[in-house]
Amino acid sequence: MTERFQRSRLVELEAENATLRGRLAAVEADLAASEGEAVSVAESERAFRNTLAVIRAIIRHSLVTSRSADDFATHLIGRVDAVARVHQLASNAGSDQHDLHSLIADELLVHLVREGERLHLSGPRILLQPKSAELLALAIHELAANAVEHGALGSPEGEARVTWSVSPPDGQGVPTLAIQWRERGPGGLPRPCHHGFGTEVLKQTLAYALQARAQLEWEETGLSCLIQIPLTSRIGRLTP
Repeated sequence: MTERFQRSRLVELEAENATLRGRLAAVEADLAASEGEAVSVAESERAFRNTLAVIRAIIRHSLVTSRSADDFATHLIGRVDAVARVHQLASNAGSDQHDLHSLIADELLVHLVREGERLHLSGPRILLQPKSAELLALAIHELAANAVEHGALGSPEGEARVTWSVSPPDGQGVPTLAIQWRERGPGGLPRPCHHGFGTEVLKQTLAYALQARAQLEWEETGLSCLIQIPLTSRIGRLTP
């Protein structure tokens, strides 16, 4: 009787132990899921703050560099839309990273300049992190808007060629992403005498935020711009 009772009790204890282990595993899974949600929320909040900071900077600098209220309103809308398109592009792709090729093509398409017609793109596949994508989209927007208003793309015969490449790592083990913008118009284009928000984005904002270097050269056929960026993991990555 005693042995049967002990065996019965042992079976009960093992069953209770199994139930307890199951409950602990469920609690651990819930905690892991909660931590994952917390990280996701924190990342979303950080991304939102970064985007808000970019938009505030756009508004502030657009106000300073605009020549009139109409000029301010028109360019402000275009610049904010450029940032919004980056988020839409990532949403459509189901990723928080941004394809450089698509980013450039979408921005020029807004200005009715289509790839394969008056726009020629060439380069390896680069996936950009959100902040660097926003700033590069803003830079491409400024180059495109300038080309339409003052440069080669203001003419039906004008075209733009954008190429990019990644050089081997430098002495610090960091490769360089080089983006080359070239306009080709009918010739005889006057040199712009006004340096505004676009120049500031290319020369100062990219340098401060991405440690980039931008070189601008004006030719009679349009603008040439070379942007060089250290391709760290914070900026983006080269993919097959």
